Amino acid sequence: MTYQNISPVFPTVSLQKTAAFYKEKMFFDISYLSNYLVVSKENIRVFYYEEKDIFYPASCFIFLSNIEDAYAKFSSAGLIEFKNRLCVKPGNLKEFIVEENNGHQIRFGEKG
Repeated sequence: MTYQNISPVFPTVSLQKTAAFYKEKMFFDISYLSNYLVVSKENIRVFYYEEKDIFYPASCFIFLSNIEDAYAKFSSAGLIEFKNRLCVKPGNLKEFIVEENNGHQIRFGEKG
């Protein structure tokens, strides 16, 4: 048995609005698998399903290299709130947060 990867699954009120957010603002690729919206970039995939009931925002963590480049790109697109700006956490972990259109937090980090 070999574990291959993990992909978070989040609820969304609108698959179409979430697809547009990721494509236009975060420059992710968009596809569909069964009734899931799949947003992806390189080896990262996040799944969304449509949920009409009330749901609570969740979060996931995406590790990447050259975090400063990603931060500059998302910051220039207006996706970074002041409280979520790039910072260095204990253990020399660089991190920033993008809150996407459903309120879920996509945390980006790079090990120092």
